[in-house]
Amino acid sequence: MRMTEEVRTLMQDADPARDILGNAQQARADLDRIMHVGAVTTQLPTAQRGRKPRVRLGLTVGAACAAAALAFAVLPQGAGGTAYAATPPPLHYTTISTTLSPSAMLKRIAEHASTLREPIGPQSRLHYKDWSLNTRVYADDSVTSEIVAEDHQTVTRADGSGTERRTGEDGHTETYKTKWTPAPADPAALKAWLTRGNVPFTNAMGAAATAGELLRSQALSPVQRATLLNAIADLPGLTFDGKVTDRVGRVGQAFSAESSRSGLPTRYTFIVNSSSGTITGQEEMLTKTAGKLNVPVPSVIGYTVYLKAQRTADQ
Repeated sequence: MRMTEEVRTLMQDADPARDILGNAQQARADLDRIMHVGAVTTQLPTAQRGRKPRVRLGLTVGAACAAAALAFAVLPQGAGGTAYAATPPPLHYTTISTTLSPSAMLKRIAEHASTLREPIGPQSRLHYKDWSLNTRVYADDSVTSEIVAEDHQTVTRADGSGTERRTGEDGHTETYKTKWTPAPADPAALKAWLTRGNVPFTNAMGAAATAGELLRSQALSPVQRATLLNAIADLPGLTFDGKVTDRVGRVGQAFSAESSRSGLPTRYTFIVNSSSGTITGQEEMLTKTAGKLNVPVPSVIGYTVYLKAQRTADQ
């Protein structure tokens, strides 16, 4: 039991939205529910700088949007049993009765967003938090899972240059220069820009990766938001999950599509503010099998909450 408590203590700060999620008793109950403890050892690797490890499913690489990993916790698979990595509980969705298809619903939100008028400056100020589970399977079939939780605050100028302030779950902060290619403002050009990824936007995994890259790089105008939503609305198999309260307490509408392109069936969810057409969050969840990953099914293996996206004048 002592090791159980040590793992719980290690994991409790891994969730970037921990300060605004539920109460402590509920959080502990959720952790007890998703965690099966066997022989476990833990270690904290030296903080690293570089691009964030992507979720590795079996011996293939999943497409998570890139960011640097400052620190992470490791839960190896023990010889005497398996420790499930502590993943967040799935969000709760409330069904909404509608006669519209999921695609039509999202396109209606996009149409409304395109009519909005907002102050648009050349500089983007963004704030988002993300959480991801990075799992590696080695040649000897041993498994390690790394929990990566980070807070990002960025300032990007009109030419795509800027700075990012990244804080890990251990409180370590780095500030460094960034350079993005600004996305086109014209709807037709932006629609073409969205299709340039290695995994096509028509695949749910490709759509999630490309949308994440866009939302992490610049604040979108109403027309750009509408273009992005219309592209998501055309995803094959799109579903409307209903109303949801996200991991920071905001209410939105959730739309999802599934893909096995990463190697395992994964559900990619977009949480949308229907009034502004803003995507306020993204979630990735294993739905049918975890393969060799040391997580239960279903399991949330990654999420991002977009807290601020503003266009301001240069300072």
